[in-house]
Amino acid sequence: MIFEEIVLENFATFKGENSINLLPNSPKQPIILIGGENGCGKTSLMDAFQLVLFGTAANCSNRGKHAYDTYLEKCINRDTPADEGARIKLTFQYFSSGVQRRYSIERKWFKKGAKIEKQFWVYDLTTEEHKYRASLSENWSDYVESFFPTQVAPFFFFDGEKIEALADFEKSGQLIHAAIHSLLGLNLVDQLDLDLITLEKRKHKDNESEYDQNVIDSLESQLQSIATRTDELNTEDSQLNNQHDLLQRRLNAVELDFRQQGGELFDTRFDLEKRLRVQQDELASQEDSLRQIASGAAPLLLVKHLLRDTLTQSQVEENAHREHLLCEVLDNRDQDLISRLSMQVAQESVLKNITSYLQEDRNKRREASNADKYLGLDSDSQRDLDFLLKNELPALEKNLPEAIDKIIKVREDIDTIELSIGSIPDESKLSSIIAERASLQDDITRCATSLRLVNEERERTQRQHELKNAELKRELTRAAHVVFEQKDTQRLVQYASKVRETLELFRAKVIEKHIGRIEELVLKSFKNLLRKKSLIKKLEIDRDNYQVKLYSHKDEEIMPDRLSAGERQLLATALLWGICQAAGKPLPTIIDTPMGRLDTSHRTNLIQNYFPNASHQVLLLSTNEEIVGKYYDQLLPYISHSSVLSHDESIGGTTVRQGYFSEGGHNAH
Repeated sequence: MIFEEIVLENFATFKGENSINLLPNSPKQPIILIGGENGCGKTSLMDAFQLVLFGTAANCSNRGKHAYDTYLEKCINRDTPADEGARIKLTFQYFSSGVQRRYSIERKWFKKGAKIEKQFWVYDLTTEEHKYRASLSENWSDYVESFFPTQVAPFFFFDGEKIEALADFEKSGQLIHAAIHSLLGLNLVDQLDLDLITLEKRKHKDNESEYDQNVIDSLESQLQSIATRTDELNTEDSQLNNQHDLLQRRLNAVELDFRQQGGELFDTRFDLEKRLRVQQDELASQEDSLRQIASGAAPLLLVKHLLRDTLTQSQVEENAHREHLLCEVLDNRDQDLISRLSMQVAQESVLKNITSYLQEDRNKRREASNADKYLGLDSDSQRDLDFLLKNELPALEKNLPEAIDKIIKVREDIDTIELSIGSIPDESKLSSIIAERASLQDDITRCATSLRLVNEERERTQRQHELKNAELKRELTRAAHVVFEQKDTQRLVQYASKVRETLELFRAKVIEKHIGRIEELVLKSFKNLLRKKSLIKKLEIDRDNYQVKLYSHKDEEIMPDRLSAGERQLLATALLWGICQAAGKPLPTIIDTPMGRLDTSHRTNLIQNYFPNASHQVLLLSTNEEIVGKYYDQLLPYISHSSVLSHDESIGGTTVRQGYFSEGGHNAH
């Protein structure tokens, strides 16, 4: 099945006639990307698909317990006269008996007097004649079940933000049970079983004794009471959910007012004061460290050039002292040397040159020894001064600016914190908002508690209904053997009982055969979506209650609360994906708010592994905070085309245009 086009006229937020091209350009580009900010009609578009396909059986998002006509009236655009009404038209392709057929289905409704007039047409577009199919129009609800059962629709049309409930293993069991039965055709088996029970019951009433009839009547009465109570609980659940939504909206409004009044700063007051104390202590510590540095050699940095001159002068004085001592030694040595040479050297000129050279050398040394001597530093002091200039003062030149920078940074932090504290509003200005917020939070908690109690009672009622129904079956079977006197009737009841036993065995065998494949597909899908590939080793679906169980590589059962919110949403997505693959039904997939509350890595896994492979045709209804930027770029090779839902103030409704949000400096195609 492939959707080609949907036309919305004055439906919900959509004003006027709006058409969206849904036909993919190629199998390699299965994704139709539809963008829209919150409130622009993405969820309404999802509801439109449900409504045009399934009519009264549609599982629309905001229908609640409204009657069908009431819901249709609410779906007419609020700025459109009710007598003009609304219209939805869907064109699609579908293979029937190996032949590709094209259909166009159209629903239109409008208010006439106090009633809602409804119209529905089915056109066969396979040929150029575009025939109106009256028989299909009249029996469409039965026909659509043959290729798109309403019970599997939630697995192909879903909201990414709301599917996390599937990861609640107890709640997901009923949905998985319904899906498996529908996908495997077991609904027909269940219906046949119910028909056989009805047949046994009717034959039994014709021939049963008064006692047995009273017992069965009592069980039926109890079942009726249970059914009535179940309906009451469903109504109460709907009312509580509506109340919870109303309270949540009020709380959101109060929270917004609280933030606008500076409430977030008020909430951080104690944290800011604590941070201020920490920074003040840090400042005191840094200043103490700076004082310790200043109490050492740091002041000498101011006279570093004088210290260098002092070291140079000390070295000059030391050299002069050495030259003075050497001159005394050289005077005696040179006299002795000249005396010896005069006796051995015959040439007077040579002796004269040697004598002159020695005299010049001594004169230079005497001149060097006559340098000013006023420091008189010993060698130890000279070494200390040299170490100070070469080691201690350079280290101080490096460390002292760092210490000063730290103090400046801490003082800046203190100024910033003090500024934030100064901007905190007075508690008296927020007291009424805080009280209202606390009251609403208490009301929401009480409402949630009531919802939980209602759901628990509903589960108990369901179990009680199953027990009473089983007891009724036993009574019918026993009565069939005790009361029936006519052989033909008895034989019929016996055969009906045997058929039901065979059906039960057949049901168990079929489920056992196919549920293993569903487990494999769901596990494979979950691993494809997970960031932590080694988290899950095995996945099982209980054959009795259809609840999912996860096991680690140590074969330990993993409870749902051990999974993060993102992992629970991915598990729910994997359940949907795996069951859709097991269905073997080539149906389009529509996902509203596809990214949900996932983090970056999980979003990347969805983009790369799920969306391009979810189906041969995938409609993604994204906000401007989901498939944008790098996520849009990663998904781009798989996008056939895109559209944007925009609110037009001039007409008071949503319109559709080609393209996508502007992102990253370029317009998406």
